[in-house]
Amino acid sequence: MVGMVGSSALLIVISILGPCAKLVAILAIPLVLPFTTNASYPSKASRKRVFEHGLDTKRPLVPYKLLLTAMIHGASFGSLILFVQLYPDSGSTLLFNALWFLVGMLFVFVLVFLFRRDYNSLIYRCSLPCIALGLLLVCLQGFGIMVGCSLIALGYAFLHVVMCGVCAYLVRQFDIPTLWVLCLTTLFFAMGQVVGVVLIGVGIAKGVSLNVLAATGLFGVLVAALYLSTDVNVRYGWGIVRPSESIEENAAIPSAVRLLATERNLTTRESEVIALAAQGMARKEIASALVLSEDTIKSHVRHAYAKLGISSKQELIELVQGKAARKRRGE
Repeated sequence: MVGMVGSSALLIVISILGPCAKLVAILAIPLVLPFTTNASYPSKASRKRVFEHGLDTKRPLVPYKLLLTAMIHGASFGSLILFVQLYPDSGSTLLFNALWFLVGMLFVFVLVFLFRRDYNSLIYRCSLPCIALGLLLVCLQGFGIMVGCSLIALGYAFLHVVMCGVCAYLVRQFDIPTLWVLCLTTLFFAMGQVVGVVLIGVGIAKGVSLNVLAATGLFGVLVAALYLSTDVNVRYGWGIVRPSESIEENAAIPSAVRLLATERNLTTRESEVIALAAQGMARKEIASALVLSEDTIKSHVRHAYAKLGISSKQELIELVQGKAARKRRGE
């Protein structure tokens, strides 16, 4: 309540400022808020857990992956607003955007509960490519602008729903104040929105064509998606969580196996075999469950053991259970 009253008062003050002062305020506030938010963070232990990228990493850094994603989220929204302002016939209205939110939520539901996608897949392989495809169509102009704006709106709505899920997971899993998580991600969302609007606005003022602006945005989104979904990033933290599973399920054997598989470069089939073996299943049972021969299972187990640096099923069970226990503790 206090935050809502404060933000409303701040908006009133900004609205009565002159054009130059208003621009300075809009650009300055996002730069000041990180320091106040950082100072109000609860405890060093919780801070370490949420700032680390994963369970065993030795780099307690700022969670740049989450914050950059929030900025891209905001930049897509800022770009959409400006495109709609420049091209009123693009078809983007309040009702139009609301419908895209419904479509976006439907896609999230299908991918989460039917295909059991994790957050990395939802963000970097679904929503960002959708936004990039929208920017590509905007480059074509004509009818492509309307379709492109629609895809950008869909990607934005999809990403918005997924980011809400990520924030909810962080709050519950790491016992972080809800206000802190929402303020931090909203802050970078606002910064991204400002960056998107300013860059496009300055480009238009300098006479840069819409094709070039959209192509630049397309390049930026694709580079960000590739960079943020590299093997180093996807092996740690919230990205590998599947929102269709409970926190307890994500912290248990399946999640621990996914972590080990990514860290030790196991193949998909090796991961499946190890996941079943870690639950105590015999080779024959695994072969029946995966519809493979016992010799094939034996080969996968041998290769997986070599990558994991173990030599027996008991060592595998202890390794997986230890990884799951550390994830439960948030270490």
